[in-house]
Amino acid sequence: YLAQQLGVEVMADTQVTAVRSKSSWDAGYCGDRSGDGGGGGSSDGGGENETTLVEAVQRIGPLRKKRRRFTADRVVFAGGVLGSVDLLLRMQKDADGLPNLSPQLGTRVRTNSESLLGISTLDPTDHSEGVAIGSVLHVDDNTSLETVRYPAGSGLFRLLMAPHADGKNSLHRLLGVCGKLFRRPWRWLRAYAVRDWAKRTVILLYMRCDEETMRLRRGRLGGLQTQIAKGGGPTAYMPGASKLARMMAQRLGGVVGCLLPETLFARPTTAHILGGCVMGKDSETGVIDANHQLHGYPQHLVIDGSAVSANPGVNPSLTITALAERAMSKVPAKADTSVN
Repeated sequence: YLAQQLGVEVMADTQVTAVRSKSSWDAGYCGDRSGDGGGGGSSDGGGENETTLVEAVQRIGPLRKKRRRFTADRVVFAGGVLGSVDLLLRMQKDADGLPNLSPQLGTRVRTNSESLLGISTLDPTDHSEGVAIGSVLHVDDNTSLETVRYPAGSGLFRLLMAPHADGKNSLHRLLGVCGKLFRRPWRWLRAYAVRDWAKRTVILLYMRCDEETMRLRRGRLGGLQTQIAKGGGPTAYMPGASKLARMMAQRLGGVVGCLLPETLFARPTTAHILGGCVMGKDSETGVIDANHQLHGYPQHLVIDGSAVSANPGVNPSLTITALAERAMSKVPAKADTSVN
């Protein structure tokens, strides 16, 4: 809202497909310089100082898409790890894109090393009322637990949840789930069949400051692939999280559930993927500098979770916000060309 009051246009259902240097534009790579006539051009309407061409696809109907082109002096990448890093990896391999990006691109990707558990109960208390995250328990110097609420009507997670069971591998987990369902089938059925799942469920977000990192790279078929780089990779087996969840379930008279991938494949699910465009003094140590400018392309900035260089062990939203405010304070204000 505040950005729109300053003249920003928010284009919904639009995906950026390429960010290219002006040399590609001059070489005729993109054909007609007039763009699509529907909003292209920099904010000041100039053309000589525009150094970047941005290509995008906008969905304008169930089956219709429209190509859009824009020119700009600066570009801010803020699509999160799975958006910004993916786009930059594609542009790194594109000779007409941003081929001089740091070789560190896609490295040091990490999560909050978290476990996402749900306590479903038949208690009439409405657990959807209140702020989304209302408290945090610091279990130790490296571990925290946050209680999370979803607003009433947010029941999608019900379809993704399965009974939670301890175990280092899928077989142990599946056997544990079968045992729980066999011993108390009606209790589980009643808990999962409540009218409004969000009102009857408390989410526990268990996070640790572990140094488990991955690398993202482009696969042969075009999609993102992950590779474990350090620390053995994130794990779904967290006895501490299970213990706290059982204690909460006992207090609320409920049952503990987790997301299906954890039960079926022993693979953790993250709400906070970070890194991939981390800071460094040069292109050999990082993708961006201390002011969030891309090494090799200082007119471009990366300002989202991919710029976070470490695992804070807590919800990173405020950290990302603080980094964004600091980065914007380093960008010179636009000169006032108005005539008095």
